[in-house]
Amino acid sequence: MQVIDDGDGFNVSEHQAFNGHSLGLHDMNDRIKSLNGIFDLQSDPQVGTTITVKFPVQTNKGSFQHV
Repeated sequence: MQVIDDGDGFNVSEHQAFNGHSLGLHDMNDRIKSLNGIFDLQSDPQVGTTITVKFPVQTNKGSFQHV
């Protein structure tokens, strides 16, 4: 799953820690990882934000791949 926003964007490194108000992105990351998924957040000021989520699925008998 991928969510793309071509809005204002933000500096990801400045928003790594809890800001005292919202846990939205942190909660998404924790929940996705609890299901063995991958959460990737890319954002640049004045460019936009892309969030990519991948979950493991069985592709062959006994084999898992993140898709």
